[in-house]
Amino acid sequence: MVIRIMVMVPLYAISSLISLFSLEAAFFIDAVRDIYEAFVIYCFFDLLLQYLGGERSLMISLHGRSPKYPVFPGNLFWPEVDVSDPYTFLFLKRGIIRKS
Repeated sequence: MVIRIMVMVPLYAISSLISLFSLEAAFFIDAVRDIYEAFVIYCFFDLLLQYLGGERSLMISLHGRSPKYPVFPGNLFWPEVDVSDPYTFLFLKRGIIRKS
């Protein structure tokens, strides 16, 4: 997972170098870079889950905790976040995938 995250740096450098020389090629290279960036964000999330012992272990350790309130402006749309709820956790996981 760490290697996948670290490959992002040379990919950005190569795409920047290509965009200096050709705007047409930069259009396609930027699309590939954006797709890989989404993949890296999900890999980082998965790496954090592995460090915390996996999804099941995280759910067990979070069970019984009080919900947290998001910071402004998130609290205008979502009043509280209960990560110990499996449906909320799934919603957050899907949000990471969609954002990417």
